[in-house]
Amino acid sequence: MPIGIKLNREDIIKVFLNEGYTILSNDFSKSKDNILVRCSNGHINYKTHDSIIQGRGCPDCKGNKKYTYQFVYEYFKLHDCLLLSKEYNSCKDDLEYLCSCGNKSKITFDNFKNANERCYVCRGLKISLAKRISYEEVYNRISADGNKLLTTKSDYIDANNEIIIECKCGNKFITTFTRYKMRIYQTCVECAHLLSIETKKRSEEDIRDILKSNNLKLIEYNYINNEHIVTLECFCGNTETVNFNGFLNRIHKMCVQCSNEIRFEKGRQYSIEEIRPIFIKRDWVLLSDKFISVDHNLECICDKGHITSTTLWRFSIGNGCRECFIERNRLENHWHWKGGITDLKAYLREQLKEWKIKSLEQNNYKCILSNTNVNLHIHHLYKSFSEIVYKVLEILNLTTRSNIGDYSLEELNDITSMFLKLHDEYGLGVPIESNLHHLFHSLYGKTNNTKEQFEEFVKRYDIGEFNKVLYTD
Repeated sequence: MPIGIKLNREDIIKVFLNEGYTILSNDFSKSKDNILVRCSNGHINYKTHDSIIQGRGCPDCKGNKKYTYQFVYEYFKLHDCLLLSKEYNSCKDDLEYLCSCGNKSKITFDNFKNANERCYVCRGLKISLAKRISYEEVYNRISADGNKLLTTKSDYIDANNEIIIECKCGNKFITTFTRYKMRIYQTCVECAHLLSIETKKRSEEDIRDILKSNNLKLIEYNYINNEHIVTLECFCGNTETVNFNGFLNRIHKMCVQCSNEIRFEKGRQYSIEEIRPIFIKRDWVLLSDKFISVDHNLECICDKGHITSTTLWRFSIGNGCRECFIERNRLENHWHWKGGITDLKAYLREQLKEWKIKSLEQNNYKCILSNTNVNLHIHHLYKSFSEIVYKVLEILNLTTRSNIGDYSLEELNDITSMFLKLHDEYGLGVPIESNLHHLFHSLYGKTNNTKEQFEEFVKRYDIGEFNKVLYTD
């Protein structure tokens, strides 16, 4: 219809009649007036002439009618829920309601009515029930593997709760069905270890052939605890007893002495007199009279008079004396100092920089399990960090206080010195990939950890028990 033409009542009535509407009111004169009409299906609503021209039909027929508060309230009640909000504006606004499970929550009417959504408690229960594995499925799967499910049907909850299984060898073990399915071997740990041994075991002839291809000779062969211990003779005449799997990871397949000679030949060999000026430039005094390599410790005196040791590599990248580091970063000079409110453990952890570096050096900056060199943590093998801290406080007869500011300067100096001394007595740690470190503590806890626990963890890692946990997307 042309723009700007004023419509009379007859024109408006004609448009409604052509669309199948019956006009029920006469109090209108313009195209924008609301007119009470009844559609061909009997629905009664207010419509304007313009809405008909624009193609917006009966809201009841199209299902897009604006709901009233009363309708929404009754709809919630019909579905065993109670609407708590006192007003309703649109289907996209959050409404507060009391769910049928008794939980108070919020939801839009659109999601409640059309998506059939409910509160997070009901949603979680719905997902859990949908994924729940029946007792019969669990029983049949475990029986098919030759094992026996000892947990009764009345005690079974779901796949993520612990069950008791009797292995075909007679051993009983506790796990969840989820973890059970993820195992490479659906057996107890002892049987899995034996199966892994058979899978990974190399014959003596295989090892002999590998060594021969590298111009080496096999002298003695032993297979102990899933490890191939071999004594080999290098082409230089030296003999060496090694773990064969570790030997295969060497860059140079030869004895350590020959490997070091090649490494030193490729790198520049400094004399002690050549490197002495490097220390003099920083006012350090070099005490050592022999230089072996950039990775070997050199005795020296720092510019503050502390007797210490360092390597040429660490010194060349700017590392200094340990005592100087502690002094520079103690108390108010420490980057964690917040007026004395820093936690004591956080403060002491920052004193372990050199211990961490030595632990990494000892294992070639690689995880001892996965052999990776990224995202490494240092695991305390013999005594946990927290236990050492508590031991220090016990020796010094001091109580545990919230912040380092609660200790006097003398007390904090004593704590730091005793902590570093005691920490060194327990030996170096072992580098381990961060996700493996978190997995270890989730299995064995974070206190009272022992070397035996870690050895058991290594054994479980070697048989592949954690593969699906660690490497499944």
